[in-house]
Amino acid sequence: MKPGSFYLNGVHSDDIGALISERPIIETPNRKIELKEIPGVNGAIPFDDGSYSNTQMDLEIFYMTDDEEDLPLQRSRVAASFLFNRYVEFIPYFDSEKIYKVINTEYPRFKGNSTFRHFDVFEVTFSVKPFKYLIGSGTYELLGSSTILNPTPYEAEPLITIQGSGDCTLTINGIEYVVKNIVDEVILDSEIQHCYKTVNGLLVNENSKMYSIDFPVFFPGNNVITWTGAGVTAIKIKPKWRSLV
Repeated sequence: MKPGSFYLNGVHSDDIGALISERPIIETPNRKIELKEIPGVNGAIPFDDGSYSNTQMDLEIFYMTDDEEDLPLQRSRVAASFLFNRYVEFIPYFDSEKIYKVINTEYPRFKGNSTFRHFDVFEVTFSVKPFKYLIGSGTYELLGSSTILNPTPYEAEPLITIQGSGDCTLTINGIEYVVKNIVDEVILDSEIQHCYKTVNGLLVNENSKMYSIDFPVFFPGNNVITWTGAGVTAIKIKPKWRSLV
């Protein structure tokens, strides 16, 4: 990717005539650790649930137009591209092999003090999920027992599609995950902790078919995968390798 360029919500920066002016400072996400005072115990006791908080990304962006009379219209287009009330994918030029998940609930702040007639500058602040995802992780299609290598030092929360019918016991590193009454397929989404499938392009809730409390994760290093279930024809895995922002 050329300097300053990016993808935001599937749209390339060239399509809106915008570029990042300089690489931002992004602080490492904080671990969610709470210190609690326990009666009769010296010092505070840490309670760590193993999760991280969002971090912040401040961007300065300039946008251009060939005709200075089009600048107000271009400003409206750019503003609409940077205002969304859900997480979207962001791929910046300075980390072009990773996908960030960002949300922006505030209108971009236009400086409006440019001395040039064909471009203007604005600032935007993203709240960024603590993990970024490796582009090109691919999809594994398993027809039998397999071992998958997690190349990162962090646990991955995969998207697993079980195809077939009936009951399935999926075993990853000795941990069993039980799914029953499968019809055609079922999807285990470990990131959002939900079980579902798609029918005619619509999501159908299948949480009632998940008979295990926890969802699958891939630990750093080798992960051994087996399953039982006479009606299972294949298992597809999108590993979603990730690292801290």
